[in-house]
Amino acid sequence: IDAARSTLRDLNAIDAEHRLTEHGRAMIALGTDPRLAHLLIRSVELETDCPGAINTATALAALYVLVGRRTGMCITAVGLPDHVIVRVHGARSVLIDPSRGGRIVTHADCIRGVRRRGYTGPASSCLRELDDRELLLCLLDGLHRVHGYREDAEVLATIRRARASLSARARRSC
Repeated sequence: IDAARSTLRDLNAIDAEHRLTEHGRAMIALGTDPRLAHLLIRSVELETDCPGAINTATALAALYVLVGRRTGMCITAVGLPDHVIVRVHGARSVLIDPSRGGRIVTHADCIRGVRRRGYTGPASSCLRELDDRELLLCLLDGLHRVHGYREDAEVLATIRRARASLSARARRSC
């Protein structure tokens, strides 16, 4: 219990008297692992404070995946070069671009978009489903960029540990 309380204090989910903070209430509303909830909330806050620092599409896609799964949907993140969208699986799968207000997009729309941004690789590699670990790594990359600009050594070390932990888990699961 002490380790859990310590983690929740580190994430600013509870205060020194073990009372739930506003940040903690927001984390609970996401209904996921506290570390993931903290990461998502923080990435959105950083984007608000420092526009362009975090890939907003990645943060929004992560939120769509979380909320969608919580409501029972079969939903996955789909990686494009420098962009993340989501796929809602079903009788007819649908691609949604969270950063464009949840607009439904086609495979052709995605290919045109990445070509406009200068991607010249094979079209077959443009839409790649991301597992949760890959999606978290995308978010961590954005956080690393923000804190790298600020030269915040302690936060950068925490992000590096999180990346290493995710990479180690991937190696163990193979």
